[in-house]
Amino acid sequence: MPTGAEEYKHKEAVLAASERQFRQIVDSVPMHIGLLDADFRQSYGNTTARRYFGLKDRLGPEKFVRSTTHPEDLDRYLAWVVACREQRDGGEIEVRLRRHDGVY
Repeated sequence: MPTGAEEYKHKEAVLAASERQFRQIVDSVPMHIGLLDADFRQSYGNTTARRYFGLKDRLGPEKFVRSTTHPEDLDRYLAWVVACREQRDGGEIEVRLRRHDGVY
């Protein structure tokens, strides 16, 4: 019979395998997919998104937003983020984003 520690390690291994499988699936999708944490910080971007933005590593949320969001959309986007945070709810918004070559 497994001990609590053994059961915990097994569940941890199952979760890690599930996360790897999720990332493999999401990385194969030919559209931008990004995940934000509860504070709306970028926690994951799939391969398509990283290539589009020319990112090799994760950027901090402030730098990512300011470097990729069109200046005319930035204030509206930031207001949307604040509203989503206050309501503890997600949502949908359209903004122009700058790709790796500078084109929006």
